[in-house]
Amino acid sequence: MSGNELFYIDEDGDKQDESLHEDILNDLSDSAAQEIQVLAVKRGMSLGMTEQQARELYL
Repeated sequence: MSGNELFYIDEDGDKQDESLHEDILNDLSDSAAQEIQVLAVKRGMSLGMTEQQARELYL
């Protein structure tokens, strides 16, 4: 996969996928969204971020 599978062209002619992500993420339950945030923070920390840096980025 190249990362170009799902996108749309915005009014400036640029590839975008934000609204596609929003449609997917808006269907998550609150508990699932919180679990994903916790996993994102843990992943950031595993990549060398402090907990504070990861929380600022992902929460």
